[in-house]
Amino acid sequence: MFLNGDIGCCGIMEMANIQDEPSTKAILRRFGSEHVPSWGDKAGRFPEKFEAAYFIFSQAGKENPYGEELAKLIKKLKLGRVYSTGWKTNPNSGNPVKVWIWTPSYKAFKKWYQENKNGQETD
Repeated sequence: MFLNGDIGCCGIMEMANIQDEPSTKAILRRFGSEHVPSWGDKAGRFPEKFEAAYFIFSQAGKENPYGEELAKLIKKLKLGRVYSTGWKTNPNSGNPVKVWIWTPSYKAFKKWYQENKNGQETD
């Protein structure tokens, strides 16, 4: 997974290639460890370049529900709000695709990350 900030709006970033991670918790740990290298100022804010208002992620195809599972986990852990589109056919590939928009609660994510950053890759 990597963050793609080259979207043309500094308030939106894409969480790309999430299907390459071994689990949904691994996606969140990677987000915390590689893309939030410090916890910013004393108010606990993230470094400015990582404080996007929205993060988008997607799922191509319905066989491997990595996007669905990530959205469920974010909601379960109360790490912010998650909105989704319906399934549409990608005109480039013919595959079904769905997109989620995550508005993170940075305070909740920081707490979760500090408690889970050393977890197993597959949990």
